Amino acid sequence: MWTVTSAQLSLQQPSDVPEAAVAVLVVAPVALRSLSPTRTSAEEQQVLATWEVVAAAQGGDADAFGLLYDRYVDMVFRYVLFRVNDRCLAEDLTSETFLRALRRITSITYQGKDVGAWFVTIARNIVLDHVNRVGTAWSSAPRRSSTPTAPRTQRAMLLPPAWSPS
Repeated sequence: MWTVTSAQLSLQQPSDVPEAAVAVLVVAPVALRSLSPTRTSAEEQQVLATWEVVAAAQGGDADAFGLLYDRYVDMVFRYVLFRVNDRCLAEDLTSETFLRALRRITSITYQGKDVGAWFVTIARNIVLDHVNRVGTAWSSAPRRSSTPTAPRTQRAMLLPPAWSPS
């Protein structure tokens, strides 16, 4: 925790600026610095151990990449599923994410972050590619009327059994 005393400051306070405003200007960066997330030593050790596994995978160790897959597949799948809202598609895009990561494993370098951020970045790009591909196909499809044409009872039969019209 940082403390700032008036003896450490050599600010010339203009006479028309209240003293409280100067205190806020000086203390705010200190308070913001203490709010930034920091890793504990155990978390830092885990990140470094993960990067050792990455280095082994870069050296051609298939088991090391398998460990990375096991560690991050659930996180990547949840990320993709939340964005595409289709389980089968999310499985396909997650698979494509790890295939692309395997092809490019030699290109990643340690930047102080967990390698999971790299996997999620790849997944994000794959999801965006998919949306751009499908989005253009949807926009060129003929538009349907927004009002349903089937009677209410027929529409109700198409809905899942847990839902009933009121």
